[in-house]
Amino acid sequence: MKTQISRRALAGVVTVGDPVFAALAELERVKATVETVGKVHTRAEEAIFEARAPGFVEFEGREVRSLADLDGWYRSPGVLSDENIRKIVRSLIAKRPRFLSPAQKAARDATREAEYSKARAELERIVAAEAEARVQSGFDEAETRWNDATSRENDAEDVIFACEPRTVAGALAQLRFVADHVANFSADYFDTAGAIRRVLEVIEANRRA
Repeated sequence: MKTQISRRALAGVVTVGDPVFAALAELERVKATVETVGKVHTRAEEAIFEARAPGFVEFEGREVRSLADLDGWYRSPGVLSDENIRKIVRSLIAKRPRFLSPAQKAARDATREAEYSKARAELERIVAAEAEARVQSGFDEAETRWNDATSRENDAEDVIFACEPRTVAGALAQLRFVADHVANFSADYFDTAGAIRRVLEVIEANRRA
């Protein structure tokens, strides 16, 4: 006499060897690592952000965030970026006399040099504070671990997409993953994800019947 096995029990047996479920389980393990590493990475980022605040100095109407940018601007005051050219040129023309005597030019240059020195000293402090925070927070190591973890997460997702399911349950699980993935990818795909999920509901309802 043959033993009767329910459809649900049979599904549980045949899904054990389905590569989709193995790939999904691996993705969950990788995501757990990403979450753990992500918390460390976020704390390190916050430490650097707080140490670097406000993160820039103002010099001649510009927000400067690097010493190279500040030095370049100071040494080449006539070279303006496209985005700032109109605003800054109008401002400089309005504030500067059309003709300067040697004494006026010397005074202007001295004022500009003093403002530059002050801005550079403050930016040096900001850069040094960031460098110290990077060391104290372990940011570089956290960044490396974070990039590695997220790369493995992407690889794990690619494996699921590439899987060839061996069971109906595996195929449905893969389709559900696709729906969740496209929904998280962009709001433009919400309708697509919803359509896939509705199809899944009908199929799964019929399997349970």
